[in-house]
Amino acid sequence: MKNVKKIFYYMQRILLVLLIIAVSNVFVDVWFTKLEKVKIYSNKVAAGKSIKILQISDVHNKKSMNSNRQLLQLLNRAQPDIVVITGDLIDDNTKNLKNAYALVEGIAAINPRIYFVTGNHEWRGGLAEELIKGLKARGVVVLDNQNEIVDIKDTSFRLSGVADWTSGKMDLSRSLMGLDEKVYTVMLAHDPWIIYDYKDFVPDLTLSGHTHGGQVRLPFVGAIVAPGQKLFPELDKGIYKLKYNKFLYIDSGVGTSVFPIRFLNRSQVTLITIE
Repeated sequence: MKNVKKIFYYMQRILLVLLIIAVSNVFVDVWFTKLEKVKIYSNKVAAGKSIKILQISDVHNKKSMNSNRQLLQLLNRAQPDIVVITGDLIDDNTKNLKNAYALVEGIAAINPRIYFVTGNHEWRGGLAEELIKGLKARGVVVLDNQNEIVDIKDTSFRLSGVADWTSGKMDLSRSLMGLDEKVYTVMLAHDPWIIYDYKDFVPDLTLSGHTHGGQVRLPFVGAIVAPGQKLFPELDKGIYKLKYNKFLYIDSGVGTSVFPIRFLNRSQVTLITIE
């Protein structure tokens, strides 16, 4: 009987320690954003040249005493050529755009070259058009179903974007209009499932978000669920090789949705270097 009580005592202590570790991990993963770094190589970028893109995704109007400040500090560290925001800057229950505008104004003060595409939460919450107007007034280039040449130092590339796929706003053919296979092309698309709509032309790099990396991940398993996908989703986070040296990168994002929880999946922004 004494041995049983002893085992039970130690099991309680072990469970308590595990609970403290889990809660601490959730707190850090939600509130302490990190800078992820990714490198992509292409013979379409001249030798000795590089393109540096900071991707911010799925902020979901995240509010805390220092959430915007953290992002701006990471931007200062990264020193990218351009900043891209791949949708869900706000949440579908956002009532005003003050916090989103404050973040964008802070980014613009450090790097004014900002590009944006809408996500499902902008459209679902009914504030997409107001947000687009406000972003344009602050110098942000909104690339919903458009593309343009971006010049950086002595190199250039084509940046294309689509409005949110799940909201029925995407016009892929329009966003790909005039693109040339010889020119390096980056596609901004909130939902990574756009890759299944590619036909004749596949961009060299597609930058997406939407999945939050599953928010909750398990060791050796990865994401449990992701929006629009079944259990143990096929596309959750990281780099996916498509074909012919073309890639999809899914950023797991800054904020949360539905439940304010992240586990083994820290809030992040990503510096993508193409060389």
